[in-house]
Amino acid sequence: MINSLSLPGYQLVDSDEQNEDIHFRLEAPTPVACEGCGVQGEFVRFGKRDVP
Repeated sequence: MINSLSLPGYQLVDSDEQNEDIHFRLEAPTPVACEGCGVQGEFVRFGKRDVP
């Protein structure tokens, strides 16, 4: 399926048109670093921790 949203790295899985709305289902790329603190390679789910 063509990525009509022009979002680099995202894959368009499905789209659905309902009335005047269009719903998109995307597959997001794997992040290379924590979006909160910027640490690479040490992901922790559901919370934060101190990283030296």
